[in-house]
Parts: sequence; structure tokens; C-alpha cells
Amino acid sequence: MSKGNGKVQRTNPKIEHLSILESALMNSVLISPDMIGECLFLSPADFYFLSHQHIWQAILDLYGAGDSVDNLTLTDQLRSNGQLEEVGGVARIIELCLDLPGTSFVNVATYARQVKQHSKRRKLGLLGQRLFDVSEDWTVDTEEVLRHAERLVSETVQESSEHEIIDQRSAVESTYIRVEDMVNGGEKPHILSCGLKGLDKLLGGGMGKGRRYTVAGEDKSGKSSALRTFALHLAQQGQRVFWWSGEMMVDDLITFQLLTEKDVTFDLLRYGKLVDDRQFSRFAEACQNKAALPIWYNDVPGLTSMQLQAQVEKTISIAG
Repeated sequence: MSKGNGKVQRTNPKIEHLSILESALMNSVLISPDMIGECLFLSPADFYFLSHQHIWQAILDLYGAGDSVDNLTLTDQLRSNGQLEEVGGVARIIELCLDLPGTSFVNVATYARQVKQHSKRRKLGLLGQRLFDVSEDWTVDTEEVLRHAERLVSETVQESSEHEIIDQRSAVESTYIRVEDMVNGGEKPHILSCGLKGLDKLLGGGMGKGRRYTVAGEDKSGKSSALRTFALHLAQQGQRVFWWSGEMMVDDLITFQLLTEKDVTFDLLRYGKLVDDRQFSRFAEACQNKAALPIWYNDVPGLTSMQLQAQVEKTISIAG
């Protein structure tokens, strides 16, 4: 979906807008190369015009090599790549280094996001056509068609990610701003207790809301037990929990929860054996308490990442 050099007059307003937008972005980073770090989520393929793809690749090559980015180095890089004349020659590079009316390098992040959004829309259009073509092929089994469609969607999502690369300067600046804001009285991080005092201490008070954690260990080392404790404790604090397991049935998870209640025994849950006449009443009360917890389950084994994501999104829509 890439065309021309971005300078040809067109009657399509959308194409003309893309030409101006992509030119404004490259103009901004050439005037202020320090801003390139904010645009590293853009790949050459995100640009509509082929000439702009070549220019952006040359800019990334220079930036990645630690070289300065200006009209001279960019010209040399494009000449080395054998693409200088294809992008419009030296005149086009000089033109991109001049101030463009109505644009400002301080808006470079906005320009970059808009270029990415247009790229996503084009990819979605192509995806729609490819999905239609696949669905019309009746020589292929329907389940295989669904798997193929899922792969196509997954590839499009991955290609459209804006969070693939973060340079060191941007990462450090982000941390500095976050800490500075807290020092000056800003909002402190929301820490959630794990329900295990020793682990809370190791984590500096608990788990930071919105952060990712990986629990790893040898077989039978207690990973599942710890995660069940986390999930139950978080739900008891009013946090919504989505639990997916390809190994444990939902009934097993509920059994674990009920065993944490007073007077609920394994013999009662597994064999229906009562210690006394009052035990079943206490069991019914425990069930009522657990039923109110904000937890959703999926125990279907073998879910792909896309299927799991769909289940999570469905759960969010249900949970509100």
C-alpha cells in the first residue's frame, strides 16, 4: 500500500493528508534528531509512500549506528543504499529539512502516533480482504480456516504494536519523571498484598497493580498453590480475578477455596462425610461467602494466545 514519493498532486484528500503528515514527521526529526527516540515504534512499512519508507529506514540506520542525523548524513546514507534518486534526490532531502508551515517538531510524538494509526487502518483493510478470501475457500476444512484466520489476526496485531522498542534514554527519563512526581506529592503506586507475608516482604510490600509477574519453579514446588492463594486473597480484597488453567478443573479450584474455611473438610467435599449435624450448615455458609467473590474461570486446555485474549476480553465485558 505504498505509493510514489509523496509529492504528486492528488485529488484524494486522505492521500494528500498522508503526504503532509509523513513529511511533517520526518521534518520534525531532522530539525530535532533527539526526538527520534520517541518514534522508534514506527517501522518503514508504517509509511504509505515508498520514498518515505526509504527515508525512514535511512534515518533508523543512522540513529542505530550512533551517527548524527541531518541532511548531509541522510543524503549519504540514501546514496549508499542506492535510493537517493528514488526518493526525489538531494532537493527532496533539503526540502524536508526546511520549516513546514503549520508544523512543529514539538508535536513529533503526535505525528508518529497518527502515522501508526493510519498504518493500522491499512493493515486492517488488507486483513479483512484476506479473511474474506480464506472464508470463501471451501476446499479447506472449516476448523483449519479458523486457525488460519487466527494466525492472520495475530500477525496483524503483532505488526501493529507500538511498544516493540524503547531506547535507554526514554526508559530512564520515564522512570525519572515517575519518581520525581511521587517525591513532589504525586500518586503513590497501588500495592496489593499477596496473602503471603514472606513474599510480600520480598516484593517490597506486595504486588504493584498493573505490573506483570512470572512465577517459576520446579515441578511440585508449590507454584499452583501459591497462585491459588494470590487469586483468593486478591478477590477477597475486591480485586477482579481471571483464572485460566489447562491443568486444574474449576471444581478443584473451588475445593481449594472451601478448604480454607473453618470446619470444611476434604472428606466432606470428596465423600460427603459429615463430622456432625451442624457441619453442613457451616459448609453452606462457606459456599455463600465464596460465591460472592469476583473471580471468573476457564479450564479449557490447549487455548491459543488469541483464544485466551478473547476470553479475557469477554470476561472484562461481563465484569464491567
